[in-house]
Amino acid sequence: MSNFKMALSLAAICLSGSAMAQELEGARLGFDYKEYDDGQGFEATFGTLIGDVSMLFDNGFGGQLTLGTLRFFHSNQSLQRPDGGSAVALHGFFDVSPATRLGAYLGYNGLGEVDALHFGVELVHQLDRLRLEARLGHADSDQGFDKFDLAEVYAQYDLNDRLQLRGGLRYEDSGDYGHYGLATIGIAYDLGNRARLYADYGWQDQEFGSSYPDIYGGNLVTVGVEITLGDSPAPKMFRFNPQF
Repeated sequence: MSNFKMALSLAAICLSGSAMAQELEGARLGFDYKEYDDGQGFEATFGTLIGDVSMLFDNGFGGQLTLGTLRFFHSNQSLQRPDGGSAVALHGFFDVSPATRLGAYLGYNGLGEVDALHFGVELVHQLDRLRLEARLGHADSDQGFDKFDLAEVYAQYDLNDRLQLRGGLRYEDSGDYGHYGLATIGIAYDLGNRARLYADYGWQDQEFGSSYPDIYGGNLVTVGVEITLGDSPAPKMFRFNPQF
């Protein structure tokens, strides 16, 4: 998997270099701070830093690069876990209309000794005040519990020029190793054209297969800031969550 990671990083560098003569659609950098509480005594805090850059090529084609890192800050229980992880993903896309973008992605996630290859298809549709994003994918890992099929949908509705209502659903099916689900709802506020503050409340549940009949649920609270690098946001850029 390390050879794949190197090849993907080189491809990202080549893609960025080849896009210099093309049009830069947009770039952004976002930081999340998350608190998880399972309601039964386990609490943890962690953060993610994710950056995206999107380039437009000819005839509606384009590419996007996503880079991310995760760091654990605190846990009230002694767990054997890595301090953090990293991720990289390449997206290729085609704008089938001014409002709709179709794409495919290929990525790598690393968390401690677990490496995973991610790939799938994705869609963004922008209609007046409503933005919809959907994704179907698969993660392949050398660890059975970290292999899964993915279905994800994200929606954002502009209440006015600065305030947005947002929400999402994510489901990972790991077969004999169980499933993971996450539902979120939140709100975001634009500070001018280059900065956005947001807060999300999420509920997640996880089941580890027939050998572990219990389903573990918990609250996930997220606050964050997103900085647009450029003149204005690009609404059709993919909001890819590596989900380390």
